[in-house]
Amino acid sequence: MNFFRKIPAFWLILLPLLIPGMLVSAWRCLFRNVAERQNIYVETVVDFEEIRQLAREEGWSLRDLFTALRANGASSVAVSEDTLASLESEGKITVMSSEEIRKLSLDESLEYELPAGARTVGALWVHSDLAELLDRIEQHLSWKITSDRLMRIHRNLLIINKSSQGFRERVGLGFSSEYFQMAHDAGLGLVVRVFNYPGLSADAASRIINSIPSPASVSALLFAEEEMLGVRGELKAIVEQFRSRSYRIGWVEFNLQDGIESYLKGLATNRPFVRVHSITRKEVDQVYNVRRSVARWVRAVKDRSMKMLYIRCFFQDDKKFIENLVKFNLDYIYQTAQELEAAGYKVAANDAQRLHEPRHLVGRMSPFEVIAVGLSLLLGMVILLRVSFIDDLSERWCFVAFAGTLVLYILLPSHLFTAIAGLAGAVAYSCIGVIWAMRGLRDPEDRSFIRIVPGFVVKMVVPSILGGLLIAGIYSEIEYLLRFEQFRGIKLAFMLPLLFTGIWALRTYGSSIFTLLHRPVNPIGVFLLS
Repeated sequence: MNFFRKIPAFWLILLPLLIPGMLVSAWRCLFRNVAERQNIYVETVVDFEEIRQLAREEGWSLRDLFTALRANGASSVAVSEDTLASLESEGKITVMSSEEIRKLSLDESLEYELPAGARTVGALWVHSDLAELLDRIEQHLSWKITSDRLMRIHRNLLIINKSSQGFRERVGLGFSSEYFQMAHDAGLGLVVRVFNYPGLSADAASRIINSIPSPASVSALLFAEEEMLGVRGELKAIVEQFRSRSYRIGWVEFNLQDGIESYLKGLATNRPFVRVHSITRKEVDQVYNVRRSVARWVRAVKDRSMKMLYIRCFFQDDKKFIENLVKFNLDYIYQTAQELEAAGYKVAANDAQRLHEPRHLVGRMSPFEVIAVGLSLLLGMVILLRVSFIDDLSERWCFVAFAGTLVLYILLPSHLFTAIAGLAGAVAYSCIGVIWAMRGLRDPEDRSFIRIVPGFVVKMVVPSILGGLLIAGIYSEIEYLLRFEQFRGIKLAFMLPLLFTGIWALRTYGSSIFTLLHRPVNPIGVFLLS
């Protein structure tokens, strides 16, 4: 009992409020460490359009190239929706304008015998020997443009009264299912890329979503270009439709697609997202070589826990001619896989490994855990006032901090409560260590420099470690582990401790602190200046 009587009431009341948050944070960090150590699988995805172009230009069978890619470290292939341009490049359709038809016609009256809509100079004539393919093209276009722009004048001929280059290259027309089976036979996973269309209705989007391969056969769903499906249309209703379709949705890093916030807000609690890292086509063509690209992939996985790497091919450039582009790109993918393995990661080889996400096992924090950790962080401000400006700060302020924590938790959204508590703890605990250590140097004449150093270091480091533990604990929710949310207020967390410590030093030492600059500096002075 005599021992407790020697301890001020402030600390006797504060410690029972502080310790639960410390224990919760330590427990959460332990689970987090276990989950992060199991997070070793990376999905390497190659772009199907580029692979198909590579096979065509280098004289390879697409099936053989798929097999070679799998053997050299590719995990999945990203298949985009067909477009008029891609189908034409494959030779599945022939696309001509009305003007081109007129030039080829032996009888000038041919065009005028057609329905009125086909007389437009800009109309496209789409021919295919595959009537089923034209059926699919007509069906998908009917979901996106008005029916008066489409005329099926023959089972093998479709006229479209719209003909811009963007329309040919950027309007999705569904998927060619034969490529899905080809990828499956080669052991590659399937990532699908869907094009958005402006003004898309919820009904049309529902038909598009239902035309996508089933979630069981798809590793992830990506959205092409700069927009998520539904942007500039009925976005909210379209996002809701994904609740009943368990697709894993890709979020491309450094490419903030329009609409991603709506998808995250609407689906984050019940649909998994996967963060994707990509090197743009322009960067590959103009900036990156194989060595730099491989290093960037490894950094993305190690530093930011990327789960999917979207790898684009190298093609011929103006600098040097590459004799065998297929071998060059296979070596590139192989080097990427080898460097990832050297860093302790593995390329996902099956569906289970592609979907493996051990960080979900950490689970969500209970309200008690959030309040306990938040209270410990906010108590840091009370401790800071006690060790800096108000030596006789009453223990009642511990209860004020407790009540304030409850009020903030009840009134604020969870992410805002986390941000405020995290920032308060980051500022408070970093200042506590500095001020505590500096106060220990006020009367150092009776101790040698060697005897001062250990205590000084301990006082500087321990509060920062405890504060870091608490911050890691409160930021162990799944959205932070998956990097969908990050620590907010990083600039303030750097500047405010410097400002607060500077004000405290001026108030404590006054202008005499600058007399250190007018005389030879000893080791103690170095500590004070630092």
